[in-house]
Amino acid sequence: MSKLFRIAAFSALLAHALPALAQGGDSAAAEKLFRDGATALKRGDVDRACTMLAQSNTIDPAIGTLGLLALCHERQGRTATAAREYRTVASLARSANQPERAQIAGARADDLAPHVSHLELALPDHPSNLVVEVGGQLVPVADLKAPLALDPGAVVVRISADGFESRTEMAVIAADGSTTELLVPELKRVAVPPADIVLAEPEPARHPVAAVPPSPRPERAQGSPATWVAAGVGTAGLVFGGVFGVLALSSNSRASSHCTGNDCDETGVALRASALHEATASTIAFAAGAAAIGASLVLYVTTDHEAPSVAADLRATPNGGLLSLHGCF
Repeated sequence: MSKLFRIAAFSALLAHALPALAQGGDSAAAEKLFRDGATALKRGDVDRACTMLAQSNTIDPAIGTLGLLALCHERQGRTATAAREYRTVASLARSANQPERAQIAGARADDLAPHVSHLELALPDHPSNLVVEVGGQLVPVADLKAPLALDPGAVVVRISADGFESRTEMAVIAADGSTTELLVPELKRVAVPPADIVLAEPEPARHPVAAVPPSPRPERAQGSPATWVAAGVGTAGLVFGGVFGVLALSSNSRASSHCTGNDCDETGVALRASALHEATASTIAFAAGAAAIGASLVLYVTTDHEAPSVAADLRATPNGGLLSLHGCF
């Protein structure tokens, strides 16, 4: 069965499939969202279609809705999400004795598999209470033994543990089915200040002594911990915004050879989706960086504290880039 035939067959099955009406819930609203989403997808309004189909499936989960949502996410360039949803549709369809739908959904998942990109996290030595968040979602350490399937675009990885400095990494996942490797250095323990030494009070002087004026206190570095954190984040945001901008231009340029006007093959669709994600990330990074720099300037002239220990690291990789912030605040 050819790839185009599978897509056409699956679309035909879904075009006439209404969400299965579950007991309870607002099934009428779910059905309307499903129909409107299917119409939007047919006319090419992919982002709006995906939003409505996701809302419909949240209100009233159904095999038909999830199948059409998977097709929508595939056209949106979210290959990892689409493949995962296709596999779920195949499993649900087999349980519901719908072999044809199960076969086609399974075939679509198999077709997408070579195009799904991954993130491989390497944690050389880590404490037993390690907490890992990828894209805002907690990931058990045991699941990190295999690469994680992720949609193309920027993803934030945060590693933390009680008693250790946390690390925040940002990686760019390519849209070409490759694996981005991220090596996380061993976490550093938080320095514990020594306990204060209590000295015995001296005996009172038997004879009056001349008062000695106190020594002037040495000036301290101006700027609170928040000042330096904001300045570091702002600088990193501006730098990474530039990196994302370059990546977006590169992806868009590569997509032109796979597109004629708005008609693109699978590679062109993936590259355009990657360019859109990268351009969005660039805008967000620039805006956040500028806001953080502005906040740091205000804090700098209104506070009087020593600077904390903060470090930022920006690295380029063959498939994107990595931004790392770590330290104690």
